Amino acid sequence: MRPNKKQLGNSVLIVDDGIEALQEMADALREYGLRVYSATSAMTLKLANKHRPEFIVMDYPLPHFSGVETIKAIRITLPGTQVVIISALDILSKIKP
Repeated sequence: MRPNKKQLGNSVLIVDDGIEALQEMADALREYGLRVYSATSAMTLKLANKHRPEFIVMDYPLPHFSGVETIKAIRITLPGTQVVIISALDILSKIKP
C-alpha cells in the first residue's frame, strides 16, 4: 500500500552522504508530489530551519556528526517534525549472542 500525500505531509528533508541514495529517495518522494529538500550533511540544520519540513529522512552516521545529534538539535526548533533514521551499516552483526 502506497502512502498518500496527506500521510506524508507536504515537504520532506532527506539527509544522506551517499549522493546516489539521496537522489533515488528524492526522486521517489517527488513522485508523490512532495517538495523535497536534500543535504549531504553540512547544510542540514540550516535547511531544516529555513524550509521547516514536516518529515525528515536522516542517514546514520554522517561525516563529522551522527544523525542522532542533528535530530536532537532539530527537535528544539521543529518539535513536531516526524523523523526516520536510516542506515546501510550492518549494525546487527556487531551484536554478539
